[in-house]
Amino acid sequence: MREMLDRILVILERVRNMPVDSKADMIIFGAVLLFALLNAVLGYRLLRFWVMLFGFAAGAAAGYFLSERWFPEARNLLRLASMLILGIALALVAFLVYRAGIFLVAAVTTAVVSVYLIRPNTSAMFFLCILLGVVIGSLAIRFERAVIIVVTSLLGGSLGGFCLAKMLSLQEIPYGVMIGAAICIVGMMIQFAINKPEGEEEFSDEENPGEEPEE
Repeated sequence: MREMLDRILVILERVRNMPVDSKADMIIFGAVLLFALLNAVLGYRLLRFWVMLFGFAAGAAAGYFLSERWFPEARNLLRLASMLILGIALALVAFLVYRAGIFLVAAVTTAVVSVYLIRPNTSAMFFLCILLGVVIGSLAIRFERAVIIVVTSLLGGSLGGFCLAKMLSLQEIPYGVMIGAAICIVGMMIQFAINKPEGEEEFSDEENPGEEPEE
């Protein structure tokens, strides 16, 4: 657990300190920013896509860590094969077992955002981030619409704030957090507005019925 935590923190630190000093870097951060904004505003509408994407990402990550632990001397080709096999398998499972996919999207997103914001420096804190992801994933099964909207807005806001802070040469904290919070709030408001519960939509239609054509 400690070794995995150290690796994740090293990756996060490298990404956080990555300079933006070329057109290629701007293109990469711009693409991630577009993905973040799309996720913040249309996360719930694109739930099926996110279910498969997060399933693949979780499976690929599991494949990498398992191959590294069980076959430390293995070549990169074997690790890549393990990542692809487990990634595709988990993506299919998440797509076919829809509730499992909803749990996966909410749990993985919450855990990633928690690690990014808290930056745990102990195994206990890292485990707490994972536990928080499990709790939110379980709630998503019961309160699918609300939890998925909040979670996807949080992910979009976090990524969007980070990318904008990098592209504008601002400090990640507090400017990145402030920008991310603004994106998150706006995205959440839009998602709740365009993804009303079915019963509420029917009620709105009854409140404003169309005029009957005159005979």
